[in-house]
Amino acid sequence: MSNTIRATAITDKMHRYRTNGEFSTLQSYQLMGVSSAGTPQKFIATAGVGDAGEAGERKVWDGIRTAFADRDCLAYWRYPIFSTMGDFRKEPDVLIADTQFGLVAIEVKSIAIDQIRGISGHWWEFCHFYTARGNPYQQAETHLFALLDYCDRETTL
Repeated sequence: MSNTIRATAITDKMHRYRTNGEFSTLQSYQLMGVSSAGTPQKFIATAGVGDAGEAGERKVWDGIRTAFADRDCLAYWRYPIFSTMGDFRKEPDVLIADTQFGLVAIEVKSIAIDQIRGISGHWWEFCHFYTARGNPYQQAETHLFALLDYCDRETTL
């Protein structure tokens, strides 16, 4: 198929082209994954691990699949990124490559509203959660920069 990026290319390269130091969107490509059976997919989920946040992630994932069903995009639930800096392995809860929006990383916090004590800038304060503070914005941004760093390291991109 012409102008189709298959899942292997997206997985290996995440075609977010870097042009003159700026990132352009995927205007002229139809994004599509390919299952092991060779059938087209645009929503790819990894196997669940049964952790505490999985139920909340599943709700967000189901909402993404509904909201992006008619969009030209490719979305992953728990896309693994291997980095040479910091933590070796990073994993955004949801990663979307969309021809209009570009790359979108979503960090899901499976908590009730009354578990949020306060928000100051990007810092969130929690109660009755596994940690007292968090920065979901920074987590998502770190995941995106790790992905872009990977793309920069790959000479074939």
